[in-house]
Amino acid sequence: MPLEDTNNSSSGASVRLQRLACVPGANELSFVLEQARKTTSAVIELPWKTPSSPATFVLKVSLDDGSDDATWVLHKGDTLDAAVLWSFDSDDISLIESLIAAECGAYQGEASETPVLETASGNGGTAGTLSVAPAVASAIPTRQLPPPVELDVDSAAAFRAKIKGGKAGGYPADAFLFFLLNEFEKHRHTGSALALIVFDLKANYGDGVPKPLPERAMLEAVKRFEQVLRSADILGELDESCLAVLLPGASANNSIECGRAMERSLAQGPLQPGLDVSNVMFAAGAASIPDTCGDPAVLVAAALSALEQSRETRSGMVLFPSS
Repeated sequence: MPLEDTNNSSSGASVRLQRLACVPGANELSFVLEQARKTTSAVIELPWKTPSSPATFVLKVSLDDGSDDATWVLHKGDTLDAAVLWSFDSDDISLIESLIAAECGAYQGEASETPVLETASGNGGTAGTLSVAPAVASAIPTRQLPPPVELDVDSAAAFRAKIKGGKAGGYPADAFLFFLLNEFEKHRHTGSALALIVFDLKANYGDGVPKPLPERAMLEAVKRFEQVLRSADILGELDESCLAVLLPGASANNSIECGRAMERSLAQGPLQPGLDVSNVMFAAGAASIPDTCGDPAVLVAAALSALEQSRETRSGMVLFPSS
């Protein structure tokens, strides 16, 4: 199938790809990103629906002229008012793949269909019908692959459990700092964003004096938080007094959305018998790179400053002012 010039699309147009019957993988995402780079100022839409899922998902990708990072927006539903699950600016295909996996569940296998560009209207403009060559064909090996080696998955899981022995089942402070610095190095080399949420939970029994949350309630709270976090997110100790969540690839706005989702999860019901939802005090502060600053030590200080403001005003989630 010949590849036509895709740069003749009208500004603001939407270019819709053929719907897939499986969750897109790295090959399909690379193809979509390639089309976005060829049709700057247009929105590339990739819908899919798996046989085991009742929902249709639509990934919308756009790239502005002069920008290195594409904007990826995942919708649940295929209507104009479809819910937005997340939005990220990145050129990291592996990150986007993991974010999609976290939302849509396990992969359903290789895509059986090659994306084909179709016409879709958008903001008064239309894109002409575009036929494209299979972008994934070049990634398929032409030689016989060797049989897979045996990986000790149990040993890897045991190591993860060993280092994930911090407060309430999260990573201890030294491991969390390692992940934070590692993510910052990734930012230095690729420009990828990262966000940090610092939070604490207290119990208020009506006497106006916040008290530490009981261990059982803390374990239940962390369990609920992990249900709303992405698989790429890391929850652990920042220090002895508070916990934190590291959000790879997230912007300041993404951190606000995540913090509010964490707070809403606490309202699902009592964290333990005798502890009413109204007795739980959630305080959180967030900051991000590069929205807030460009240094991990300043990032932590900014998030802690926002946390202190949250405690004083009892505002729940507070974002440090962006620069």
